[in-house]
Amino acid sequence: MCNKTLEESNEQLWKTLLIYFFIGISAIFLSSYLKKCYLNDGSMSFRVLEEGVEWFFVVLAAIAVFYFYLGVKDYILFIISMLSAMFVGWKTFECVYLMERITNNQFIVYRFLNHNINLTKTITVFIMIFITYKSKSKYYNLSRKKLIFYSLMYFFFGVFIGIIDALFINHKIDHNSYMFFINLIVLILQLIVLILILKKYFGKYKSFFKYILGTCFFCVYKQVFIIIDVLTRQEYFAAISLLTILMFIMPVIGIFSEFLAKLRLANDKVNEVKKLQKKLREITDNMEDTVLSIDKELKINYVTTSYCNIFGGTKEEHIGQSPFDVIHLEYREKIKEKVQKALENGTNFSTEYKAINKNGCSIWVESLVSIIFEDDKVVGAVINRRDVTKRIKAEEELKVSEKKYRNFFNMCSDFTYIIRLKPRKLIDANPAMIDAFKMNIDQLKKYTIYNFLDEEGKKLHKDITKKLLRGEKVTAKFQITNYLGEHIDLEAHYVPIYDEDKKLNMALCLAKNLNINKQIKELSLKNEKKEQELLDAKAYDKLKTEFFANISHELKTPVNVVFSAIQLMELKNDFKDEKSSYYLNVIKSNCYRLVRLINNIIDLTKIEAGFLNKSYSYENVVSIIENLTLSVVPYAENKGLILTFDTNEEEYYMYVDRNSMERIILNLLSNSIKFTPRGGEILVDLIVNNKGIYIKIKDTGIGISKENQKIIFERFRQVDKSFTRNHEGSGIGLSLVKSLIEFYGGSIRVQSELNKGSEFTIYMPNIKPEKIDKIDETETKKTSEEKIFIELSDIY
Repeated sequence: MCNKTLEESNEQLWKTLLIYFFIGISAIFLSSYLKKCYLNDGSMSFRVLEEGVEWFFVVLAAIAVFYFYLGVKDYILFIISMLSAMFVGWKTFECVYLMERITNNQFIVYRFLNHNINLTKTITVFIMIFITYKSKSKYYNLSRKKLIFYSLMYFFFGVFIGIIDALFINHKIDHNSYMFFINLIVLILQLIVLILILKKYFGKYKSFFKYILGTCFFCVYKQVFIIIDVLTRQEYFAAISLLTILMFIMPVIGIFSEFLAKLRLANDKVNEVKKLQKKLREITDNMEDTVLSIDKELKINYVTTSYCNIFGGTKEEHIGQSPFDVIHLEYREKIKEKVQKALENGTNFSTEYKAINKNGCSIWVESLVSIIFEDDKVVGAVINRRDVTKRIKAEEELKVSEKKYRNFFNMCSDFTYIIRLKPRKLIDANPAMIDAFKMNIDQLKKYTIYNFLDEEGKKLHKDITKKLLRGEKVTAKFQITNYLGEHIDLEAHYVPIYDEDKKLNMALCLAKNLNINKQIKELSLKNEKKEQELLDAKAYDKLKTEFFANISHELKTPVNVVFSAIQLMELKNDFKDEKSSYYLNVIKSNCYRLVRLINNIIDLTKIEAGFLNKSYSYENVVSIIENLTLSVVPYAENKGLILTFDTNEEEYYMYVDRNSMERIILNLLSNSIKFTPRGGEILVDLIVNNKGIYIKIKDTGIGISKENQKIIFERFRQVDKSFTRNHEGSGIGLSLVKSLIEFYGGSIRVQSELNKGSEFTIYMPNIKPEKIDKIDETETKKTSEEKIFIELSDIY
């Protein structure tokens, strides 16, 4: 392609030279005609016209060459520019000199001046070409100031040449031989100039240099006619002058040609830009993406049709509006700030945010903001928005799906893992497999399944790999050995899957741990055995409870008979001596203890069977607990203990079962008195709030260890068996207390430290029962006194 262009350029160059040749021939015939018409009578009118026209075109040529040099910066053009400046100076002097000779009737000098000037001019040109060629890098890109300086220098140099030539012509010499040799040298030098230009631009044809070439060509033509004029004395000065005009008119024609070419090029570019803009608008209007441009004031100056289709309105309505009006309020200020910073810094950015479409629905858009520059200054930005709602939803669904997969993967009790077939590598494994292998996931990924197989298992897995690569599903049984050397029997199901390169090079495996099945069977047998033992224990416990209930009922009748006999003896007062009274009290006290035991067993049985009735009354609980505490004070003082009562309220009414509450308080006080050594203290603290009451019974007794605190509320259990002898008790008192409290919706807790005392805290809620009983105060008082004797009967 390049060679073809070069050949076309050279061909056009030769055509141009041929045209110039015929123009020169035409100039000769034209000059002959002018000579016949105007110069036969020796008139000076044509001479004056000739000099004026030559001077005019010399000036135009200089301006044209200067102008073109400023755009091209070519060193040959610099030479021609300086030559043109020199010609202007020379022609200026020549015109002035001619006018002087005309006024003095010495016109004959002009004829020789036009010949002699060519010698000095051409020698100067040759020197300029040589010097500039050797130092072309220095003169290649001159500033305007330096160009003006050199131009003025060569202008005055041209004037100086004219003066020297005028003085030189006045010498008396052989004019014809002198002119022949001088102009022969000039002709040779002009040919050298022509050859230099042809050599430089041959194969690099440029339109303007076509006209510069014409200048040099006509200059050679002119020099030939000067030599002919000298030899034949045929007066060819008309042809010489015409060729001079042609020589200097060529750059003027060239600059106009360049101007017209650039104008055509500019028009072509404008048309091309318009076509491109039209095509671009057609493309953007047919795009699904929305495109808009904004100025520095953040106002829209262009939108595409797709923008209107998505956000509503017409193009005209959007012009001058804010591009942020369609952005969701959650993101609006943030995106506006980012766009402002981008315009300030001249940087592009992309982001995602929510926008509101013409239907008022939220959509996700991906936005690309590209800054527009003109003359290295920011003038606005182009905003491309793409609806990515489907992609965002797909990503969210993918996340949900991945989460579900991960949850299933992690929660699956069977071994679940993914392997790469070539090269063999473990990619992922679930917690069940990680726990069984006794390694973390990072350690596990360093190995392959082959590292945990015996020789038989490795051989089996080679066959499995071949089948998986063929796309077959595989089921196999094999044994692996974990990090601790434990053997695990597996039944594995392999499914081939595609890797990230869409190649069948991965497999998903779901492996059942057969050892777990064995363990499950063993545990199942153990559980069955335990369940049978539990049933047997419950049956035994029920039988024991029924036995004690029956015994209690059976014992209650003889105890009542004994009580009746004791009361009868006390009434008759037959035992007046001290010894008889002592034994009577012992019999009475043990009868009370036996009644207490029987009552406790019966109540426990009723609670468990669901036959215990709730009997509520509206009472002042502060008064009940205070009086009960004061009633027990003699028992405490008898053991050398200090028993005190405290409360945050002096009066508080709520619905309670008085009988059950008295039994609970007395039981706990009985334990505190029994297990607190002489000199100790017991505090009963009542705390009242809107929800209910808290009763704290705190002592400085022997305390209870943390291990034994778990069993004190169990039936027939005591902290230490030795206590059953040192401190009389059946081991069911606290069990009954806990059952009664929970029966009425309350709770009890214990805080204790061995050898430092114990604190029991009871909470009883303030509730309004469905049924309220009327209580006989006299009967209640009598019952409470008897209850104190019974509950404290094991205190001596």
